[in-house]
Amino acid sequence: MILENVSAIGTAMANHLWQSTLFALLAAVSTLALRKNQARIRHHIWLAASLKFLVPFALLVNIGSHLAKLNGATETEPVFYFVLQTMSQPFHQAADSHGILAASLLQWLPAMVAILWLAGFVTVIGRWCLSWRRVAATMRGAIPVVHGREVELLRRVEKSAGIRRPISLRSSQSSLEPGIFGIIEVNFSLD
Repeated sequence: MILENVSAIGTAMANHLWQSTLFALLAAVSTLALRKNQARIRHHIWLAASLKFLVPFALLVNIGSHLAKLNGATETEPVFYFVLQTMSQPFHQAADSHGILAASLLQWLPAMVAILWLAGFVTVIGRWCLSWRRVAATMRGAIPVVHGREVELLRRVEKSAGIRRPISLRSSQSSLEPGIFGIIEVNFSLD
């Protein structure tokens, strides 16, 4: 019983992961196609993709079918609806006629997909941590700027914004682009 529940959860997770990955690829292609349009449009595409990661696709299809019944929609099924309905179907176990090997591989498919996704997640987080260590090292080696027109402009902006505590301005020889670091000042070392 417990093994069946774990298997069902694993299958549902695998379905959600591959469908979300497909949706992210579609969002990326759409964003590239619309790169000459306003940034607001691309932002809305990625916002929709982010919201999709939170909600399984099968749930969206199910909600849509209930809404169609409430509106008294006719029972026509266009091709696009058929594709969405097919995509929302869960992985199914192979029948005995396909052989023991195919059934065994299909049984492990959700776990393999989940492991592959987890490996990608760990890789992205690892790269982000390495980048953040580079930024922290650059900030430790940066030289405080106390004089100059940039400092004078910063002090005027602080005064007009009502900021009482002075903001430090630092300069670095690194090729890092300008940015704001340490919005909340915390002194810790990443070493």
